[in-house]
Amino acid sequence: MRTTTPALAVCLAAAVTTLTACSGGPAIKGLDPDPVLSTATVPAGSFAETGTARTSSGAVIRYVNPFAPETLRIHPLTRFITDPVEGDPRIDAHFELFDANRDPVKALGLVSFQLYRDDATSGSPIQLERWQVDLTDPAANAEPYDRVTRTYRLSLRGVPESITQSTRLLLLAQFTTPEGRTLSATHRF
Repeated sequence: MRTTTPALAVCLAAAVTTLTACSGGPAIKGLDPDPVLSTATVPAGSFAETGTARTSSGAVIRYVNPFAPETLRIHPLTRFITDPVEGDPRIDAHFELFDANRDPVKALGLVSFQLYRDDATSGSPIQLERWQVDLTDPAANAEPYDRVTRTYRLSLRGVPESITQSTRLLLLAQFTTPEGRTLSATHRF
């Protein structure tokens, strides 16, 4: 049978008290219970000032988000399809965001797509359609995210019926962050 010495019991009690205070339990006197961020200072569905947050004591701190999106890629799963039920052409668009370490991330923002047809006669693409999706609301942002592919998946409807699978198309995607930074990528069909 093991016995606990009084010195070990004091050390264990101190460790439990420290862990309880760190995990949201009873606060240590004089210590801000939330030394980093207070979610109560930011209304749901809105953005705090870029690069700043408030502690629960009201102090403003500046921070850098190391997981902010740095690049946008239209995933190869993006394809031009005909809706099997309605028979209308559409684009099944998949895009992904990456941070500075090239790890996939989710982010709030606005995404817009522009569809162009390559016109061999004029030499410049002709815009056919434009879509914009607001992903600034966390609930709306979570809905199109596919956890398996780690991409956002959007069905772009309203593609002109004159477009066929053999038409040379260019899809431009732009993701605008709440701070106003725009990331762009293109995909050819």
